[in-house]
Amino acid sequence: MERKQWFIDRIGKRVWRNITCECCHCQLLMSTGILVRDEFHANYLSEMEAECGYKYYDSKEEMENIELNN
Repeated sequence: MERKQWFIDRIGKRVWRNITCECCHCQLLMSTGILVRDEFHANYLSEMEAECGYKYYDSKEEMENIELNN
């Protein structure tokens, strides 16, 4: 529930996802981030994080720092 609320709190803001592959779609998401549009989208992103192992961050810099150190 804590992560679901994290996404809801970011409605109208951008979040960044960890790098999953080198395809153009993932690279675009990495460079521009994902705009959390509404509560439905926030719930979807929360489910994707849990099911697919994605990790979302508040900024590109935060994502790069954490991902590079792991």
